[in-house]
Amino acid sequence: MKASDPEWLPRLKMQAKQELRSRMRTLRNAYPKSVAAEKSQRIVHALAALPLFTQARSVALFWPILEINEVDLRDLDAEAR
Repeated sequence: MKASDPEWLPRLKMQAKQELRSRMRTLRNAYPKSVAAEKSQRIVHALAALPLFTQARSVALFWPILEINEVDLRDLDAEAR
């Protein structure tokens, strides 16, 4: 890969993005389930307190994959309803 190649920068960005995702996945998976649950609760409380959330007419959330310690927003979903 050379800097003169027009595809160089897009490839470099994609490579950096993939490496960052891999590092973040490794860090996230290193957390015990109890720490992941605590962090999720802090995130839920912080989001629920935002005026943007409380005034929203609709909210899009994702269902967590708990096996990989994704943020669990199900309590935020319950609050939004």
